[in-house]
Amino acid sequence: MISAVERALELAKSGDYQTIIEIERELRKEGFDNVLEHLDGAFTRRQLMAAMKAANLTELKVGHMQNRISGKSRG
Repeated sequence: MISAVERALELAKSGDYQTIIEIERELRKEGFDNVLEHLDGAFTRRQLMAAMKAANLTELKVGHMQNRISGKSRG
């Protein structure tokens, strides 16, 4: 079984979540217990923030490139 921290990192890397609170909610929905205790460490929170940032930057780049390919660039 996957740990709460591993699943949180998967969620963060998905690009579907903007905050740690959203990830915590999803983990609870998925049945993980003691979510706050698992994600409370400063190192873990930094990892999650970095993963979300990287996923969102990748998503922005892909979206920008798709717009350029389809001729929807604004300038």
